[in-house]
Amino acid sequence: MKRFFLKIFKKRDLEVSGINFNKGVIQCFFPHLVEHVYEGDLMECIKKLSQQKKQYDFINLTNVIEHVVDPSGALGCIKEILSNDGILRISVPNDFSKLQLDAVSRGCARDQYWVSIPVHLNYFSI
Repeated sequence: MKRFFLKIFKKRDLEVSGINFNKGVIQCFFPHLVEHVYEGDLMECIKKLSQQKKQYDFINLTNVIEHVVDPSGALGCIKEILSNDGILRISVPNDFSKLQLDAVSRGCARDQYWVSIPVHLNYFSI
């Protein structure tokens, strides 16, 4: 796996929490972090954290928001648990990019190979 912020920040002795729809992945690759991960639907978990008045200084969404039914609603909920000086980092696939379109136009890839419905519900470009 690429960067895994929970692992990096936990090594620095910071308090960490994560959300994953299935803890099995965390159990497999990072068993020492399972106790720090909430399992379930992103929106439901964020709403629970908000009700508990949890606040976070850093929230990371790596390849998450494209799977969410209501990205704007999710960001609104996330705002409630992000501290006033907090940082929200969002990373999404750059779909319909020049590189992808060039690969298709040259016959190196099938048309819109990156579209993955129902896995990806939203698509973002630069």
